[in-house]
Amino acid sequence: MDPTRALYTRQQVGNLAGLDDTTLNYWSREGLLVPTEGGSGRGSHRRFDFVQVNIAAILGQLRRFGLNISIMRSFASLLQEAAQLGSAREIHPSNYQTAAHLATKLNLFRTGAAVMIPKHHRSEERPTNLHGEAYSDWLLAKRPAETEDQIIDDILGIRDDYDPIQAIVAVAEKIGPNRETVAKIYGELVFDLLAPGYSDAYSWLLGFGPDESWRIEFGFEGGKFFETIGGPSPEDFGPGIFLPVSGIIRKVWGLKTPSEYMRDREAERLRKTLAKAGIVAVTTPNEHPDEGLSINAPGIEWHLIEAVLNKAGFRSQTVVENSAQ
Repeated sequence: MDPTRALYTRQQVGNLAGLDDTTLNYWSREGLLVPTEGGSGRGSHRRFDFVQVNIAAILGQLRRFGLNISIMRSFASLLQEAAQLGSAREIHPSNYQTAAHLATKLNLFRTGAAVMIPKHHRSEERPTNLHGEAYSDWLLAKRPAETEDQIIDDILGIRDDYDPIQAIVAVAEKIGPNRETVAKIYGELVFDLLAPGYSDAYSWLLGFGPDESWRIEFGFEGGKFFETIGGPSPEDFGPGIFLPVSGIIRKVWGLKTPSEYMRDREAERLRKTLAKAGIVAVTTPNEHPDEGLSINAPGIEWHLIEAVLNKAGFRSQTVVENSAQ
């Protein structure tokens, strides 16, 4: 069953997220969780989608810090805004933040502000007489955009993955300006399930200001988090709560790590390569990453397999063994 297409009862949400029914019932009444089906009245049969399961799991970890319901509700409101932003799933989850960035730039332009774009278009050839610092200055030179199309081209012009440019522009118009943070939250709430195996380990550093607004810094790669956040240093950020979001979500669904998914894709690519050469084989990752992939191709001599692998350019450091007898 595809978890992104299923709906879950409150009991199922509790089992997945590790939360008791009393807590989930209270959160549902208080609006921290929003059912996909069913109302808030007594006796209604509420069902929740996978995004709400992920939100419940994140809130469950946050609750361990002893936060009161008012603070929990304010953070849940931010998560629910993110869930609503991408609920139509009109574009790939990785493109919602791009669409939000575009929306902000277009809004600035429409209100008369200068939106800077590269002075030299990416299609221009590099001047042969420029080197070192002079070339860097030429490459980094900026000018104000004169049309919306120039802004769109600057942000989306070299994107050819997942979605047509027109689709991203259409979503940008719906999202509106200054919603980059919400769009990024949405992407990280859903990415591991809608595009499994293609994301790093990502985490959030949460800060709660005196005006009861949340500050979030995004980072990745677990232990290297503080080297990867794009905002202030930990000392400047102040007190905060660290949430390993991808770890929380992957634990809920029992997902593999990105490296495990990568090895699965490599094994499938190997199988298809052999199949094109007329070799029927079962290819699987070995238990330890350093041991590479196993090939089970009964009746096929190893030198035939090796010739296909060499021709296809498989990495030399990938250890492949023929398990056929």
